[in-house]
Amino acid sequence: MEETVPQNNSPEDGIIKSADVTYRIPWLAALLNFIWPGLGYYYNGNFGLGIAWAVVNPIIYVIILWVTLELPRGINLLFFWGVLSSIYLFRVIDVYRLARKNKNYVLKSQNKIILYILFIFISSFFLRGVFFYNYEYYSIPTGSMENTLQVKDRVFTKVYDDAPKKNDVTVYYHRDFGGKVEDSPFSHRIVGVPGDTVKIIDKVLYVNNVEEGDNPAYVYDKVKRPSNFANPRIYPPGLKWNEDNYGPLYIPKKGDVITIDSGNFYYWKLLIIKEGDEENTSSQNERYAAQIITDGKYTVKHNYYFLMGDNRNNSLDSRFQNVGLIREEDVLSKVRLVLMNTGDFFNFLVWGTRAGTKIE
Repeated sequence: MEETVPQNNSPEDGIIKSADVTYRIPWLAALLNFIWPGLGYYYNGNFGLGIAWAVVNPIIYVIILWVTLELPRGINLLFFWGVLSSIYLFRVIDVYRLARKNKNYVLKSQNKIILYILFIFISSFFLRGVFFYNYEYYSIPTGSMENTLQVKDRVFTKVYDDAPKKNDVTVYYHRDFGGKVEDSPFSHRIVGVPGDTVKIIDKVLYVNNVEEGDNPAYVYDKVKRPSNFANPRIYPPGLKWNEDNYGPLYIPKKGDVITIDSGNFYYWKLLIIKEGDEENTSSQNERYAAQIITDGKYTVKHNYYFLMGDNRNNSLDSRFQNVGLIREEDVLSKVRLVLMNTGDFFNFLVWGTRAGTKIE
C-alpha cells in the first residue's frame, strides 16, 4: 500500500524519479508492527531494526513468562500484562513516529509483499524454536482435572528439561492399541513413576503400599463400587478391577526384564504392541508381540508413567484402556499457570478467580 509523493524534479537533474518516492502510511506501519513484531519497521525501510525485533521478541517473551511464574499470584499477572502491553505500546508508537518522519521514502527492493510474507514465515520459525522450546500454551477441554484445572482454562506449561516427577500436572499424548500417537493431548496428574506399584482400595490410592494422602483438590463421586465389580473399560482388560478398586499394577521402567506367563501375558502383550515399530501396521506389531510372548522374556524399551485426573470418578486416565500407561517421551510439559478462563467471556468473576492461578 503505497502513496506516491508528487515531485517536480527530473531524472536529468540527478533527482530520484517521483514514482520511486512514497509516503510510509503511519497507521499501516503501526498495525503491521502490532500484528507481527518487526514487520512495521521492515515496511518503513528500517530492515535491520525489523530483523532485530523479530529475533529479540521471543527471547523477551521467555524472560517475561519465566519471571511471571516465579512471582506470587496477583502480582504475577500484573507483571505479565503490564510488561507485555508496555512493549506492544512502545513498538506501535515508535514505528508510527518513524513513519511520520519518513515522508520522502524511496522504495527499496525489499519492499515487496512476497518479502513481507517471507519475513513472517522465517521469524515464526524462530519464535517457535525459542519460545515453544521452553513453554507451551493449551486450553483445557474437559473437567477431568477439577478442581485443579477447570474447563476452558488457558494454561502455560513448561517443557520438561529432565524426567517428569510424581505429582506433576502434565500435558501428554497417549497411544492407541497399535502404538500410534493420538492427535489430542490430555492433562492429568502423575501419580506413579517408573518402578512404582499402584493400587486403589475404596477410592484411596496407594503407591508402593503407602497411602497417597488427602488432597483438597480431589473430587470423588458418592457411588460405592464393590471390589468384585469388573469394569469392562479398565486397563489392562480382562482383570476384575474397577476405577475405585484397582491393582496392584507395576509400572515398568526402561531395561526391566519381564518374565511372561499365562497370568500376565495379556497385560504385557498390550505394552509390547505399543512398543513396536510405529511404522508397522497393527497386525505386524501383533505378530511381533506374539513372538516375544512365545519366547517368554521381554526387555522393556521405555520408561512409563501412571496418571490420574483430580476429578477421580470423572476422568479418562491411565486406569482405562483408551489411555493406559504413558511413555516418558509422550509426557510433553508441566502445567504451571492459568492465564485466564474463557468458558464465559462476559463472566469477569470467572476470569478473576482463575487468572494467575499457579499450579504446583
